[in-house]
Amino acid sequence: DLIRQSRVDDTIKISKLLRTIISVPETTELQGLLRQMTRKRVPMVVVLDEYGGTSGIVTDRDIYEEVFGTVLDEADDVLPDDIIDNHNGTYKVS
Repeated sequence: DLIRQSRVDDTIKISKLLRTIISVPETTELQGLLRQMTRKRVPMVVVLDEYGGTSGIVTDRDIYEEVFGTVLDEADDVLPDDIIDNHNGTYKVS
């Protein structure tokens, strides 16, 4: 975010770009976590262990991949074997 913003307007103060860090316990269920992330409009949360230490981070993409399997975006390479032409106007994408 900082690099992108510096290209757009390098006069803006960093304090305007800071985001609140959301933390959740390891025991938080996936559905509730996604709901909380959506409601608070955060793409990432810090996961805390039972002692309050950092256990890791979870992103919205991590959740989508856990539910739907691998999620490709414009930055991922798509291999030719991943797309099969059915020769009837449709394609099978794996």
